[in-house]
Amino acid sequence: MNRLDGAVPDENLLAYTLIFVIEVGLRELIIETLEAKCGPSWYKERLPGEILQAYRGARDYERRTKWLQLVPHHPIHYLDFPHLRIVIERGDNWEDVFKEFFDRRDVFVATLNELEPIRNRVAHNRKVSPQDLQVSQAAYAKIAAALGENRLISLASRCTTADDIPATLSLLREEADSALQCCKLCQPVQALAIWGAVGRDWWFDDDYLGCQVGAIRRYFETLLGYQRLPRHKGSGYKIEAWVRGSGIEPQYRGAMQEFSALAAEYSGGA
Repeated sequence: MNRLDGAVPDENLLAYTLIFVIEVGLRELIIETLEAKCGPSWYKERLPGEILQAYRGARDYERRTKWLQLVPHHPIHYLDFPHLRIVIERGDNWEDVFKEFFDRRDVFVATLNELEPIRNRVAHNRKVSPQDLQVSQAAYAKIAAALGENRLISLASRCTTADDIPATLSLLREEADSALQCCKLCQPVQALAIWGAVGRDWWFDDDYLGCQVGAIRRYFETLLGYQRLPRHKGSGYKIEAWVRGSGIEPQYRGAMQEFSALAAEYSGGA
């Protein structure tokens, strides 16, 4: 028998499981729905100002952790539990997205308010009462009914993080290098597959990374323009003229400066 068997009261284990599924499920619901509505940087528009600042403070604190010990989470995972209710019930968020799921704002707000002190007791490893467990079960039942239990569990099984940012940035830099060589030779640039993924990802953002990425974006946008140039017999001189007038090499140098700053930030040091 495992020596830890029975060390944690069954009520605490069940309450933790219920609250985990509710909390992580709501975090991931917020990410999924507001990103679909407003794009990957939605949090800069749809988090109330004080909550956005709270996220930035938590993110800055974590950024001081050694990179190799860090799992970069989506901004919504840096918010406290009460912030989730505030984000969801905010007027534009509620009307545009969450009203569809939860119908009555007052009932949803009351449910999370009842759950909050229990969540804090569980988080601080205080013993859960039978009444606490009943409230947790009732909250789970309400939210599972609103979203569909399968969907709630599916959402809770996720945890939106960024996979190996340093390696991804290294691949993106290699793609930037090879694309410039193609431009200088007036040869076709391939699919820019790394940029196609990174450029629309939530973490590739000045605010999240703590480094500027505007020059990198402008460089790749220029490359996309190069890709769209017509290529047929007799078009070579137009392509050469485009390369001369596009400023692609100065843009490349600006992008490389930002890549260097990102490499210094995410190099595995403190």
